[in-house]
Amino acid sequence: MTILFRVVPFLLAAVLTVQGCVITRTAPPYGADAAVFANGVLQVTYADTVFKTFDASREALQDFNMNIGNAQKDATGGIIDATLPDGTPVHLVLKKAQEDATAVSIRVGSGSEELARAIGRKIEARLRK
Repeated sequence: MTILFRVVPFLLAAVLTVQGCVITRTAPPYGADAAVFANGVLQVTYADTVFKTFDASREALQDFNMNIGNAQKDATGGIIDATLPDGTPVHLVLKKAQEDATAVSIRVGSGSEELARAIGRKIEARLRK
C-alpha cells in the first residue's frame, strides 16, 4: 500500500507533464498579442504561409511610408530590409515555423519596441484582409 502512495504521484506528474507538452506543441500562440520582445527584436508567429506573410509584411512597411530595399523570399522564409523616412533601418526575417505558420523577427533601428509592435500589428491586420 505504501508503494502505491509513492508511485501514483510520480505517474500522475508524468502524465500531466506529457499532456502539457502536447497542448503547447499543437496550439502555439499566434499574432501580435503573443509577440515577445527581447534584445531589440520582436518575435511574432503568424498563422499563415510564408508567401502570404511576406506579402503582408511588405504592404505593412509601405503603409508606414518606408522605402523597401532588399526583399527576398522562398518556401522556407525571407528577408525584408527597409528604411523609415528619417533613415532608420528596419529588418524583418521570416522563417517557416510549421506548415501554415511563419515566424517573423522585426528589428527597428537599435531596438524600438513601440514601432516594432506597430509593424507587427499592421502585418496581422494585412493578413486578416
